[in-house]
Amino acid sequence: MNYGMIVRTLGRALFIEAACMIPPLLVSLACGEARSAIAFGACAAGIAALGAAARALRPKSAEIYARDGFAIVGFGWLLMSVLGALPFFASGALPSLGDALFESVSGFSTTGASVVLDVEALPAGIVLWRSLASWLGGIGFLVLMLAISPSARANTVHILNAETPGPQSDKFVPHVGRIARILYGIYIALTLAQAGLMLLGGMSPFDAAIHALGTASTGGFSNRSMSVAAYGSAYLEAVIVAFMLLSSLNFALFHALSARNWRLVIHNEELRVYLIVMASAIALTAASMLHGSGGAGPPGAAGGVGAAGGAGAAGVALAGAAGVAGTAVPGGAEAGAVAMGVAAGAAGGAGAAATVGVAAGAGTAGAVAAVGVAAVGAAGGVGAALRYSAFHVVSISTTTGYATADYSAWPVFSQCVALLLMVIGASGGSTGGGLKCIRAILLFKTVRRECGKLVHPRSVTTVKLNGKAVDEDTLRGVVVFFFLYVAIIGAGALVVSLDGKDLVSTVTSVVACVANIGTGLGAAGGNANYAAFSGLSKFALAACMFVGRLEIYPVLLLCAPSFWKR
Repeated sequence: MNYGMIVRTLGRALFIEAACMIPPLLVSLACGEARSAIAFGACAAGIAALGAAARALRPKSAEIYARDGFAIVGFGWLLMSVLGALPFFASGALPSLGDALFESVSGFSTTGASVVLDVEALPAGIVLWRSLASWLGGIGFLVLMLAISPSARANTVHILNAETPGPQSDKFVPHVGRIARILYGIYIALTLAQAGLMLLGGMSPFDAAIHALGTASTGGFSNRSMSVAAYGSAYLEAVIVAFMLLSSLNFALFHALSARNWRLVIHNEELRVYLIVMASAIALTAASMLHGSGGAGPPGAAGGVGAAGGAGAAGVALAGAAGVAGTAVPGGAEAGAVAMGVAAGAAGGAGAAATVGVAAGAGTAGAVAAVGVAAVGAAGGVGAALRYSAFHVVSISTTTGYATADYSAWPVFSQCVALLLMVIGASGGSTGGGLKCIRAILLFKTVRRECGKLVHPRSVTTVKLNGKAVDEDTLRGVVVFFFLYVAIIGAGALVVSLDGKDLVSTVTSVVACVANIGTGLGAAGGNANYAAFSGLSKFALAACMFVGRLEIYPVLLLCAPSFWKR
């Protein structure tokens, strides 16, 4: 193992992290946030100095081997997450070092889970930093390092393979540096295109930047406590849905489109299955919501509000001729934020729906998890149900985690659909998390082949994907990965269960963190706030985010004694 090259490469990554703290520093200065500006300046200088010390090493060999690639990725993500927590802590935005680490890991892993109760109270520089961290983690900051490095050589493909999500890496060009530049070119183009469209929808430049960063990375960080529900705009929701979907697709398909290789895209089996699953989930969820609400409109979506904070909570459900509105007001020692949902119907407006969020409070405790108010009239029930189900199905399956309603208040069937989507996740080779659709396809085909062998023991059947045979090593790797995936969820759930929360909250919080979604069900639902979890649970959930983003193997290898032997 070439330890010198590992340290030098990590030094280059630290320079990138230090440079990425400059935009939040400038925003802090522009907004007059002196403490945040000092924190970013000091952290950037310290991280840059650490990077310079690492770059000063002169290893005897410049080779990077497979084990070196896994070590660079594992230690690199750990180092970036730990150092990325410093601005949260030093600025005073998160006075607890454990909470600062949780927020940083959540950002870099693109999970989007948060311990911040009142996002609007955060300094603007800190809000930008956590979104930038999520954006860097989306496609991988080490891929960015390779993209901007003029000396990226063929041996650095081990870094790309270790960091790129999915069971197999599509190498559509021969040079690793060019691969990285193509990946980031697509990534930046998606981010800028979405930001431009959101500006056209009336968003402020800062809000557009935050949500574009959160969508492209499928991280889901927002600068509003009510997430996307705060804007009450069907146009903005449609834009976010479109770009969540695009960001969850294999980036190799975008390169194929740019090269006019339509056949590769049209005949891509994972893409077809992924879109069919998503369309089916939208239809089933909408039907479930309409059935569960007697056809008057989607429950939960039509005014579902979740609020966290204080010592207790009270829920008031008000039914009117126009729709349904629900509020949850936090109680306890501090009077918290009050969230109000108002539903108004528009007869004859087929599919008419609007989302209104009003938050007011005399204190700082409490945060609205999600609020959605649907303008559902006699003719608007189906349209509103489709609107809310489409947004949340796409948000969950792409592992972005944005919310326009608290879907944990929806019918149980809809919640079961959401849980299945959490486990499956996005496409391989995308910024999304989860098991990945391509692995689910291969698992299904492997099970089908084994069932066929029970009937015809002497038959020889090959598992194919996109018309090509999949080798047995890949299939075995997928099965092992699935076992490890389930085992990590089980282990994490055991630790989090010590908090004494209900089973649904316990299990789905772990699934949401391993799959890098952020939003679960129950106490982990709504806008995914984990402030009420204990320190031990936060540590376990942060570890789940870390392992989930690196897709288990890099972390597992670093913990194996044989990995360090010659």
